[in-house]
Amino acid sequence: MVELEAWLQSIGCGSYIDAFREGDVTADLLGELSGDDLKELGLNLGDRKRFLRAVALLDSASAQDLTVPDRAPESAHHAPAERRRLTVMFVDLVGSTSLSSRLDPEEWSDVIRDYQDAVAGVATRFEGHIAQYLGDGVLCYFGWPRAMEDAAERSVNAGLAIINAVAKVKACSEPLACRIGIATGLVVVGELIRGGASHENTAIGDTPNFAARLQGFAKSGQIVISESTKRLISSAYTIKSLGTRSFKGLPGQHEVYAVLEGTPTQDRFTARAGQSIAAMVGRDQELALLMERWSLAKAGEGQAVLLAGEAGIGKSRICRALFDALSRDNYHRVRNQCSPYHSDIALWPVIQHFTIASAIDRTDSNDERLERLESLLSQAGELEPNAIAIIADLLGLQIDERYGSIDLSPAVRRAATFTALVDQMVGLSKQKPLLVLVEDAHWCDPTTLELLSIIIERIDHERVMLLITSRPENRPDLPALQNFSSLTLNRLGRAGVEEIVARLGGNKLPQSAVTAIIERTDGVPRFVEELTKALVESGEMSVPASLHDTLMARLDRIPAVKEVAQIASVIGREFDADPLARVAALSQDKIITALDKLRQVELVFPRGGSTGRYIFKHALVRDAAYESLLNRNRQEIHGRIFDILGENQLTSPGVLANHAAEAGRLDEAVKYGRRAAEEALRRPAYAEAITHLETALGVLALQEPSDDVLRQRMRLLLLTGQARIAHYGYAAESTIATYAEIESIARRIGDKE
Repeated sequence: MVELEAWLQSIGCGSYIDAFREGDVTADLLGELSGDDLKELGLNLGDRKRFLRAVALLDSASAQDLTVPDRAPESAHHAPAERRRLTVMFVDLVGSTSLSSRLDPEEWSDVIRDYQDAVAGVATRFEGHIAQYLGDGVLCYFGWPRAMEDAAERSVNAGLAIINAVAKVKACSEPLACRIGIATGLVVVGELIRGGASHENTAIGDTPNFAARLQGFAKSGQIVISESTKRLISSAYTIKSLGTRSFKGLPGQHEVYAVLEGTPTQDRFTARAGQSIAAMVGRDQELALLMERWSLAKAGEGQAVLLAGEAGIGKSRICRALFDALSRDNYHRVRNQCSPYHSDIALWPVIQHFTIASAIDRTDSNDERLERLESLLSQAGELEPNAIAIIADLLGLQIDERYGSIDLSPAVRRAATFTALVDQMVGLSKQKPLLVLVEDAHWCDPTTLELLSIIIERIDHERVMLLITSRPENRPDLPALQNFSSLTLNRLGRAGVEEIVARLGGNKLPQSAVTAIIERTDGVPRFVEELTKALVESGEMSVPASLHDTLMARLDRIPAVKEVAQIASVIGREFDADPLARVAALSQDKIITALDKLRQVELVFPRGGSTGRYIFKHALVRDAAYESLLNRNRQEIHGRIFDILGENQLTSPGVLANHAAEAGRLDEAVKYGRRAAEEALRRPAYAEAITHLETALGVLALQEPSDDVLRQRMRLLLLTGQARIAHYGYAAESTIATYAEIESIARRIGDKE
């Protein structure tokens, strides 16, 4: 669904939102507005043309869905408190004290309202959540109440757009200016204090305070970001280090950065990876298929290929490998990058392609822009002047003086636009073979999808290959013609994962760490890369910050059953439906319905052929769900699980020991840990016995060292000594150290035996 206000902002007409409200103009009337109507609403000539062009290209179904919300989404008002990695933006109005003293209070109130509307309109377009209005300050969250895989980038893009939007608001005939601070970090956010809306959306932690401090450090019209935010954004921004600073209320020194501008890019993969592009691993067969389709296209049998796979599976990397393989070919290449921020703007990927490929700069005059575009279009041979005018108008260029006005009805104009774009593409292929890449089609707007369907039908006998990448969710519905094929990328095998780990410095890691990476990343190349980097750099196996938002976004897609997923994560990566229902206090029917929803979005799967047993698709998704729970909630759930599983005589004592320890039931954790070790010794499984005993000793160390506790410790150490003698030998360092501690405790408590 597209919001009317957000749509007006997206086409550069956000300043007229109030006029649309006052005129009671709703979404269903958009197609009926004439130039005179828009003039009456206050739109200038350029904005009227921009508006009419956007309406002509707006999909009719999307237009019917345009709504003006009366309030924030309900989910933001009653979201339970969670631990989240959040990106926080703080926007402050520059010079507000001076302005307020020069204006009547009523005028100042209007200025503040216009300023807040400008900030909120842009932030909402980038799916930010307005947490609080603090006078002339606005606090925004990115990544809550719904996680987004690119929350940090959205915040920076929103910040750049907010600076421009605020500059269009005037007070005393002068444009306003703002400054922005952005920080990313761990917070507790949600309904923390019941009974007051101002408290419900509060984020607790250093991150909001840090964002406010960064805002205070920023200059007018400047965005200052934290080191943690910088690490999460791509190389598609010009960033300058401002050095290391200390901030009141925050410990230590912090390096901070100014975002100077965003650099347009058609390649999300290169932007994320920077200049370092790693070798492709384990995709030889898939690359061979794409090369075979390219050979057919070069021979005049146009091909379309949909390359599908989940986030991080390597779609962009295989496209890059295809380009590398074609480096000696003489061909045209066109790249269209779909955007999650502009999926409601008709033909956005096409507009971006022409803008970037023709090197149009915002400092160019209109004539210079037209000349650059004409030069680019001339590569396709002779195009009809009307076709050039339509494409130029699509880019928002003024065409009346050079080409005359385009006097067509919306339906005819839409068809003419499609014809012009397809003719230009076919014209390129007449000169030399053409490869058209459309990336991330799951974010594609309906009009571009319609264009793709037309292209597939038209290229059957042309030297064109259309390569489309998409995730499984929102996969585009394209015509299944003879020249169309679909290829799904599967997860890498063990050998491929080990190769990536070794390439990233994983050869310095012990084999146990490499095995853990293999088990937790499930063959998803990006997961392997990020977890390996985190382990090499910090030695920690927790969910990397670079993956946190991606993983949480999967969970937030199903808010109605998200709590079930979180409870299941406390049980473990594998879990049974029956105890889950009891822990969640839900009926069997409701738990099966919830698990079915989780299965539909591919978060969990039935385990093998067993009835009622499930497994999280990715271990890292399970970890993200587990880490999102508040510590006290997590502890309470572990306690419920311990009580329920303890009723089953077949439950492993090691499992019970783990849940007891996490629930803070230390005595029971030690008891079942010892029992698990004794069972392992009887098998005999000495390594497992040592692990159970070390865990139990760690729990025991949390208690005050009374004589009774020391006696328990000594008994556990005696078992540990037996296991170490059998596993490592009498002379092993760990064996000797174990018996040395036994002797020390015995002397301390006077145990002569």
